[in-house]
Amino acid sequence: MEFNLITISAFLSGLIQFLIGARILMLAQKSRGATEALVGLMLFLIGTGRFTELASAGFIGPNILAADVATKLQYGISHLLLFVIFRRIFRPHAIWALGFLIFATLILLGGIAVQLLTGWDFSVPGWGTRYNEVRLYTALTAFVWGAVECYLHTSKLKRQLKFGLTSPEMLIRTLLWGVSMTATIIIVISICMQIYFGLISSTNVHVIWFVMILISNISFWFSFIPPKFLRRAFVKWFDRGI
Repeated sequence: MEFNLITISAFLSGLIQFLIGARILMLAQKSRGATEALVGLMLFLIGTGRFTELASAGFIGPNILAADVATKLQYGISHLLLFVIFRRIFRPHAIWALGFLIFATLILLGGIAVQLLTGWDFSVPGWGTRYNEVRLYTALTAFVWGAVECYLHTSKLKRQLKFGLTSPEMLIRTLLWGVSMTATIIIVISICMQIYFGLISSTNVHVIWFVMILISNISFWFSFIPPKFLRRAFVKWFDRGI
């Protein structure tokens, strides 16, 4: 049951992120928008990374190593792109945001160097294992930053909405993106608590992953591609002053 929960949720997560990423990349090709291209590429890498990670479970021999290398690179680059995107969208002129980006770049490049020195063996204790921990904490930093920025921007959009300077749909899209980031934060924290601290049982972690992955991806999907019924609901809610 645990395996099925994780497999199904990971597959759905990868599929949704792959589809949204591919769609945004196609839109970016038409609009020539750099930010759209970065967001699309980030989602595309995370989505394909999910598939690579799932596929590695069925590989034997040296293919396991190849799949692990591909997965770690896909996730590492996608997490670096998160820092680029959040700085570009929310804090383009903030020095501390540039510091975050430089820090994430060093983590990615340093991790690649460490893995080259250790033969890309992610299972043995030592630098390889430590890099996995640092990479996970770096990803957590990106998700926390993104969630905070989304909620701050939602508050700003809510004030603008009163003066007709934005739309209810834009506000809800931003809020849903923040909800998706928050669910992802819970997933990463549960991973840390289970793997590195042993504070949560494996069964409970898998249930948490399944529920949070569903929440994260449904919120994420609706934030980029809201269905018509949800758009109509947005307008009604805000017409009532909610």
